[in-house]
Amino acid sequence: PGLRAGAPLPKDPAPAPAPGPDTKRPRPGPRAGAPLPKNPTPAPEPGPRHQKTIRKARIAPAMIKRISALADIARRCSEAVAILAVALMLGVVAFNVIARMVFDATGTAVNFMIPGAIEIASYSLLILTMPAIAASLRDGMISVDILVTRLPVSIQRLATRFWFLVLGATALTQAWLFWHEMQATQARGDATQDMNLPLYIFYAAVAVETVLLAIVCLGEALTHGAPKPDHGEGHLS
Repeated sequence: PGLRAGAPLPKDPAPAPAPGPDTKRPRPGPRAGAPLPKNPTPAPEPGPRHQKTIRKARIAPAMIKRISALADIARRCSEAVAILAVALMLGVVAFNVIARMVFDATGTAVNFMIPGAIEIASYSLLILTMPAIAASLRDGMISVDILVTRLPVSIQRLATRFWFLVLGATALTQAWLFWHEMQATQARGDATQDMNLPLYIFYAAVAVETVLLAIVCLGEALTHGAPKPDHGEGHLS
């Protein structure tokens, strides 16, 4: 229907505002027949020096992981040897104490004491020493918390790793000395006094134990962080 008589005429639509300097204009599309844009240039492949650096970065964590696993095996072996040595030493001593009581009670009539018990206990203590040190390093070295905890964490880590390396080097030196002593006692044919056991067996055992201790120290030096303080009363950790 047309306009009614007397109706106001419609107003013209407001013109669009002119584009100002800040108005974003749409990008024109590619013109007909224009060449398509080329693909971006691929990044250059790393050179041999960069490849060697990347390879080292990948090898280092794997090597540390293997050394840590080897140190864990060495620690478990040391713990097993320490447990066996303690059990043997305490068992022999306890048995001989009871046997001595029976010996005295029966007027020397019953004597079932173990011959060479003192020698067995002494060499068990010798075998026990190095594995016990390796097993005790699980929670870090002995340190005074009131001094260590006041140092920055980076200094604590550096000092801890340094002392583990020093202890490992000392263990390797002892292994070398025990090995040469083992060869000397084997050549001389030295034996224990009571049980007449070859002495080179004990020197060889201690040499192997010191090598295990050095492996444990190396693993701790590579993976150990700052020592964890123990807040128990009267405890030095």
